[in-house]
Amino acid sequence: MPELHFIQRLDTKLYGYNMSFHSAVSITERYAVKGGEPVVRRVGYWNPHQRLRVAEPNIWRRRADLSGVTLVNSAIDYGVLSISVFDAEGRLIDVTGIFGDYLKELQLIMNFTVENR
Repeated sequence: MPELHFIQRLDTKLYGYNMSFHSAVSITERYAVKGGEPVVRRVGYWNPHQRLRVAEPNIWRRRADLSGVTLVNSAIDYGVLSISVFDAEGRLIDVTGIFGDYLKELQLIMNFTVENR
């Protein structure tokens, strides 16, 4: 049986699906974290009997793991929200305050690291 391959752009998200004429349609998404290797993941399927089935409909839950990518932090002091910490040579080594605390928690939850500049 012939198989069709499509890529569909919905909002700013890229989805693909494979369809053979006597089976379900497999729905996949494709994205890259900060220009890294593309991630291709099956997100669900559709068939005429069960309709659309998506394991996790929330895109942010599906993409919660940033695979250890390093993000650059260029903080600006803003009261208790963001407090820059510098070493003896004047290099930014940490950010504390509410923003800094959130950022540290997000690193643990979402699997990424921060480089302070």
